[in-house]
Amino acid sequence: MSEFDERARTWDQKPGRLKRAEAVAADIKAALSARGFLERPGLRGLEYGAGTGTLGLLLRDVFAELIMMDASREMVRVMEEKCRALEQEVQDDKQEDKQDGSVADLHPVFVNLEQEAWTGAPVDVAFALMVMHHVGELELVLRRLYDLLDEEGCLIVVDLKSEDGSFHGEDFDGHLGFEPERFSALLKNLGFTRVDHHICYIMEKETAAGLREFPLVMWVASKEKKVG
Repeated sequence: MSEFDERARTWDQKPGRLKRAEAVAADIKAALSARGFLERPGLRGLEYGAGTGTLGLLLRDVFAELIMMDASREMVRVMEEKCRALEQEVQDDKQEDKQDGSVADLHPVFVNLEQEAWTGAPVDVAFALMVMHHVGELELVLRRLYDLLDEEGCLIVVDLKSEDGSFHGEDFDGHLGFEPERFSALLKNLGFTRVDHHICYIMEKETAAGLREFPLVMWVASKEKKVG
């Protein structure tokens, strides 16, 4: 059982995770609006590393269909439970003739893009929050995210700005955040265009040296339509 499997049932109890997801969800909506995605009918989305589904569920009004992908089976089980509960709420709302009963078609799935490619239909938008610094085969995963996007699709990555290792501590073997320009260059090298980035959130976290602030960067990148 992985670390994320073990923590799935208590994941949402950690203070600050919902607040962070709400702020990031608002910024994702703004980014999609700026690039004209919110005007597209039948928008299909995919969240990679969706965890317990907190961010994806906050964005369910944006998408007609949302794939909620994670590499932890226990996280996927928690998502499935949340989606069933939400579906029941929607049905209850419809029975009571309430007007807020719409919800995206939600699909929690167990997939690890470091081990296999996504074989489902292409999506218009893919997004990931605080996932990439855990990914060993970073270029492979980003390439597979590029491949699963439809033409004129959009990738949004939110992750740590490069830091000194304080965020996770000395036993962490992932990436110590990302330097924004270098990550942008990586996306461009993989074929993405219109790559923009900005600080979208400041996390506060207790470290061995006390309370620290850690900026999160949002990268927004496009997949262009093939010519010819």
